[in-house]
Amino acid sequence: MPKYKVGDKVKVKDNLAHRSGYCMAGGHHSNSVVPEMLRLRGKTVTIKEAEDAGYHIGEDNGAWCWTDDMFCGAAHSQKYKVGDDDWYPCCHFEYHPEGMACNSPVITDDDFSRILMS
Repeated sequence: MPKYKVGDKVKVKDNLAHRSGYCMAGGHHSNSVVPEMLRLRGKTVTIKEAEDAGYHIGEDNGAWCWTDDMFCGAAHSQKYKVGDDDWYPCCHFEYHPEGMACNSPVITDDDFSRILMS
């Protein structure tokens, strides 16, 4: 089940990287970033279609498939608390010798302190 619904405003990660893979929550689907997606880094976009495999957004006329890990979160919600598993620095993709794996660690007390100090 998709994390975001049609009409949600979400922020694209500032550090979205070309040719990097990004996963949907749960890690069952992933997608890579193409150069045309990079122009939307750091921008707020609107979900136009939500599927288990990813999202289509209005700002690129639905041309590309976006995933949960390509977004920082809902555009209006940038507050974090201990135990959150959906915060910007941890949503990323890692390569392993056996293939690809998604990594979304839970925020810790130390992470929370670092966020408060920034």
